[in-house]
Amino acid sequence: MRPLRSVIVNDTIKELNESIAAKKLTIEVPAIAEDPSLHIEPTLFALTVKALLTNAIDASKPGARIVVKTHVHKSKVAISVADQGVGMTKTQQEELFKPFNRVEEADT
Repeated sequence: MRPLRSVIVNDTIKELNESIAAKKLTIEVPAIAEDPSLHIEPTLFALTVKALLTNAIDASKPGARIVVKTHVHKSKVAISVADQGVGMTKTQQEELFKPFNRVEEADT
């Protein structure tokens, strides 16, 4: 049986494969150290991974690399999605976690 986090991350990448292929992106997923005592809600975890990965795909220029990492810290799962996009302005960062707010793309 494959570890749950690995399954969800890999299945999400497969689901987004058309967008990934269209931009000729490279997706890297380092090996995941699983904790069998960890319990995650698979649907919410999958939605979170998909949202983060979709944002990274949208922000990436063709041929770029995206790295997806997950790890456990004090019984919580941390997800990291690193892309080579232009990033966010200070104003966009301040707006990021306000409820019902959408951050618009930065001018480049």
